[in-house]
Parts: sequence; structure tokens; C-alpha cells
Amino acid sequence: MASKDNQSMTTNQKKPKRTKIGLRTTSSCRSYGSWLILLLLISCQSAPIISESIFDNMEYVPLDKGAFAYVFTNVKEARPILDIVPVQQLKNWQAKMILESTDLAVAGLYPKGDSRHFQVTGWGDYPSLRARVALFFNTSWKKQRSATGTYWYSAFQKISVVINPKQVFAIAWQESYDNPVPASPGIKMPEGFAGFMKGAPLSCWMESPSLLLNQILSNEGIPINLPAEQLFLNLYPRNGNQYEVLLRLKFENATQARTIAAVLALASTLSANRQSVLASIFFANPPSLYGQNIELRTALLSEKEITLLLQMFLVYWK
Repeated sequence: MASKDNQSMTTNQKKPKRTKIGLRTTSSCRSYGSWLILLLLISCQSAPIISESIFDNMEYVPLDKGAFAYVFTNVKEARPILDIVPVQQLKNWQAKMILESTDLAVAGLYPKGDSRHFQVTGWGDYPSLRARVALFFNTSWKKQRSATGTYWYSAFQKISVVINPKQVFAIAWQESYDNPVPASPGIKMPEGFAGFMKGAPLSCWMESPSLLLNQILSNEGIPINLPAEQLFLNLYPRNGNQYEVLLRLKFENATQARTIAAVLALASTLSANRQSVLASIFFANPPSLYGQNIELRTALLSEKEITLLLQMFLVYWK
């Protein structure tokens, strides 16, 4: 994985695949155009598909701690989803060309007030020498040495990158530049997440999501408290530009999960005729109980409904 620009990061993974993931969402966000052009130079040659088993075998995710959400994507399979994700920087032609030439990625989305905005690790076959030459001759990029190696950063774009032959690291920061390579060994994959996300083109997990969930429900006038300790989410494209979401909520114990499942089942019955995105998410189908976990499968959602759903979950990141 390592290149001359940075030492290898120790992970329990096989050589991964090319990928890139979520950028910034609102119109007030900075343009990352020059960074995208740079990655376009990196990714312009096709590479063999890297096995998705890298996610299956991943014990530690090569991202820093502290994100409110960690996102995993198989870019090839997730293109219909990525095309409607409410992230403006995924809409320009540079990003679309990068997505065409990338395979797998993980991203950490950090909350408001954090020194980082997002962090990305992508896998593939990258012409790292050509990329470093491009950086060297671009006056907006500077080379910085750190305890773990060297990286490139742009003060204007507020982006730092490391480009290795088989792996790319990037981080968008708020105030001062930072090394995009996460502290070894990264953040530990939650128990059960690898099995949960298997087969899904886009997945994420959130730690301590109760505040976000309860705020979403409260905003819709639904007086239900969900004291979830962890949230897993899979997003699947279906036929006819429709999508389905599978949520798994982890609670403190099986008793609490059983109580919440009964409340959600009752709410599902009472909300049978309720027409809203929230009803389609939380009350479309009866909850399934698995020990201290509850799983909720949504109704089929339109592109507009998926966009609204993602905007709800990205509110802490904007």
C-alpha cells in the first residue's frame, strides 16, 4: 500500500479496490474542483476490480475516530444511489469521471465544530508518480512532512492527500492542514457490521444516533423516544428508480429493544394511512426483533424521498 510519499498503514486487509466517497453538501461549502481534477489525473487509467471481500475481512477501518457517520460504498454498484446523494461535489463532471474509475471507498463524516469535515480512503491502481508530478507543478499544492511520512495539501481548497499505488487518502479540514492518513490502526469495525452490510452497495454506521433520530421524529410530530446506542443502514436500488433502506438499531439490552419494538409495531398500525417520508421509513413494515437489535425495512422510496432521507441524516454534517 505504501508509496514514497507515505509509509504503509497497518491494517488487516488485502490489497483493496479503487474508491472515493462523499464530499460536502451545502452551497456554502468550498469548491473542491482542483482536488477533483487532481484525483482525475490519478484515476484516469482503468484498474482491475478489487474484491469487495476487503470489507468482509476488515477489522479496523482506515479512518480516524470521532466521525458521527462512517460510510462504505461499492461505487460501481452504488452509482444510481450516488447520483442522487445530496452532495454537490458529486455532481460535477470531474467527480463523475472519478467515480467511473473507482471501485471501493470508506468515508468518515465529522460533526460541526470538528477540525475535520470529511476523511476518505479509496482503493485502486493509481499512477502515483504522475500524480506527484502534477502536484509538484501546481503552485496551490504544498508538500508537508509528518511523523508518518509526507503528504500534499492545498490551503485554498483545505484538502490534504496522500497518493499511493494501491490506495488514496484524503481529508478536508476546517482551519489548519492535517495528515490525511489516519492514526494506525484506524477505528475498529463494529461487531456485526461486516455481515450486515454484505451485498449492499452503500452502507453506514452511526454511534450514539439517538439524538439525531429523536430530533427527526420530533420534527415530524411523532412523540417516540428511540434510545439507540448504534445505527446500521443499508441502501439498495430497486427497479424503476426506487430504493429500499434497511435500518438496524441497537439498544442497551434485549428488554429495552423488545419494549421499543412493541411501541414501533403499535405506531406502525396507527400510522397505516400516514403519508410522509418518516412513515415510509419507520412505520411501513412491522419491526423485526433480534435480541437487543431492531430491524426496520422501509417501503419502496422514490428518488425524492431518498434525497430527503439522506438530508435528514446529514444534518449534523452540513
